[in-house]
Amino acid sequence: MALQQLADWLFTPFLEYAHGTTPRYHRRILVISGTESFCDSSCYALIALAPQSITIAQFGDSKTRKHVLGTECDIAFFDCQKSFSAGDMMAVAGTIKHGGCLVLICPDLKQWASKVKTSSLSHGYTLTYSSYIARMVEKLKSNADVAIYSDSQLHLPTLRQPLIPALDNCHYDKQIFASDEQARGFNELTTFDQSKPCRALVTAPRGRGKSSLLGIVASELVRQGKRILLTSSLSDNVAQIFKFANKQLGVAYIGNHHIHCNQGELKWVAPDNEQLTAQLSQHTDFIIVDEAASFPLPLLKTIIGSHQNWILSTTLQGYEGSGNGFVQKLLPTLLSSKAEDSEGKDSEGKGPDTEGNAPLPKHIKLTTPLRWYDEDPIEQFILDTCLFEKSGSNHVQQEYSERISVNISDTTFTLSEVKSLNDDMLCQVMQLLTLAHYQTTPDDLMRLVDSPDIQLATLTYSNSVIAAAIINVEGGKPFASLAQQIATGERRPKGHLSAQRLALLAADASLATLKYWRINRIAVSPALQSKGYGSFLLSEIKSCANQHAIDALTTSYGTTTALDSFWTNNGFSIVDKGRKPNKASGETSALAFCAMTEAANQSLKLLMSLFKWQKDRIDIATVPEEIQAILMKKLQHFVAGSRPLDDVWLILTLLFAALKDNENAFFGHAINQKKKGSLRYLNNNDVLTAMSSHEINIAQLKRQLNANGIKDITRILREEIKLLFM
Repeated sequence: MALQQLADWLFTPFLEYAHGTTPRYHRRILVISGTESFCDSSCYALIALAPQSITIAQFGDSKTRKHVLGTECDIAFFDCQKSFSAGDMMAVAGTIKHGGCLVLICPDLKQWASKVKTSSLSHGYTLTYSSYIARMVEKLKSNADVAIYSDSQLHLPTLRQPLIPALDNCHYDKQIFASDEQARGFNELTTFDQSKPCRALVTAPRGRGKSSLLGIVASELVRQGKRILLTSSLSDNVAQIFKFANKQLGVAYIGNHHIHCNQGELKWVAPDNEQLTAQLSQHTDFIIVDEAASFPLPLLKTIIGSHQNWILSTTLQGYEGSGNGFVQKLLPTLLSSKAEDSEGKDSEGKGPDTEGNAPLPKHIKLTTPLRWYDEDPIEQFILDTCLFEKSGSNHVQQEYSERISVNISDTTFTLSEVKSLNDDMLCQVMQLLTLAHYQTTPDDLMRLVDSPDIQLATLTYSNSVIAAAIINVEGGKPFASLAQQIATGERRPKGHLSAQRLALLAADASLATLKYWRINRIAVSPALQSKGYGSFLLSEIKSCANQHAIDALTTSYGTTTALDSFWTNNGFSIVDKGRKPNKASGETSALAFCAMTEAANQSLKLLMSLFKWQKDRIDIATVPEEIQAILMKKLQHFVAGSRPLDDVWLILTLLFAALKDNENAFFGHAINQKKKGSLRYLNNNDVLTAMSSHEINIAQLKRQLNANGIKDITRILREEIKLLFM
């Protein structure tokens, strides 16, 4: 009886549509909670009772998540019985149409928080209770719009009908556009001075018609004879763009994401396609990058630098990362001037960019929901629960936007666990951290709440968070039994990033067992930046670290002149810089160290000496003895197979120089001259000369060593170096 009542509630909106009536309903959330057998049998029964006219999708793991974009369904079953991902739930919810339902399948609500399995915990820590899930359960239970079905409960809320504004006075073609914003955005993107570049950014939360707008715009450009390259991380994600483009063109031929019409065409290419980076190609008139926030920044720079006309689009919230962070933090580095904020307004009267005579980049914002109605229950639940957004959640920035400063002495410093915050403070902290870091995902926020090795430092003023820092507790006792294997590179347990990097850097097991606080993220309200609040927050963190007998504070960040100055001015020393830029940001990472104890001070001296050698690339005759010992250890680890080639390349260049000069020893270790004579490659001066560069040249190494690839190169070098020191 209960199951039939549930089916009637679930399918009523679709049955009324089928009978010719046109009632409109908000989307809904249904929670099916209980044992695995109860949940599975309930879902099978509901699916069997579903009308044939509706579309049902089932999701149970993250493997299908990236393929969700661009799809739609009426009802989505999301299985959370074994694991839960907030990003997955958001992606699935974004596919559900008007009147549809998100079905969450989970353990008994009373037990769910204690049954969560996670693979992201740092070594030495366990999680027996998820505060994040407990918070979400309370929000589900207290939400009047959420239906709950278990073996002991059936709660069915009244179906809600939205308030739909009259469209009688609309000034756009409803046969083409779904909103006035779309129509105005279309005009912005298709009616431009053909003699000047067209550059634009299209942003929107999910379900606002971004893909359909891009499809309609692309169809018009194709009709004008333009040749367009469209790129995205997956070809399936642009299915909606092609659907709407083909609909408008009508007679166009479509096949394998490729449309032709007259002299124009729309073609999807993978992000690594060379056509995207061909300088001012005569065969391409326009570039469209979908979900630009998920692209590596260096690639985006190359793409837009290679073409005069381009459109970047990105979702403002989602599992791809923080679109808001992309717009505010990274977009300015892509563009040479500030973006024009069109918000659908007429751009008439806007002058050209004085540098290069190009119009200012347009910013088209879509805010009206199309796949669901305004004040949608699912969207409001996700904003509150997964993204920690509430109406007015950005009040911190607004409240102080007109203030010059807040007296630091009037602020309150607190160090606590994230889960101990009340809901309002938690939302403020998460919004501040999300805004400061463009790659933040909903799953990151879940980890911040639940990870037992995380502490939160905040500065508050008048109940508002104005600065925050995430601190990871690292090293210490959890690493005692693994310290030696970490220092050699044999083991890489989860978490403890700076403790592991330092031990590996100095080949010193004792560095793994020092107690660290790593400043994972630090953020200050945008209106209050560069006024000393970040430095004050760090000084308070140092005081607490002393009280907790912490050996050192560390941090890792994308190095820039400004950030290097910030950290060094606050007592940190840069002890390492990465050799490869981050694929997403294009920045090279820096590791900074602030000693709090005498033991850490001694380690810092060694780390600084090692960093100086690496940075200055001192020749073999001037390498300090303590550094020689470290370099020889690393070389031995390489030969033993625990360190990769790029980690010891600078050491190898010194060895190659010693071999070329016929030295009898290397850093005090005798070179077996008899074995050297039998070597195939490292006894050849031409080969040694070719391998003397401080930068690894894989193509050259393959030629010199007759190797097939990096693995083969590494094998050959390990074998020959081993013989030298037998």
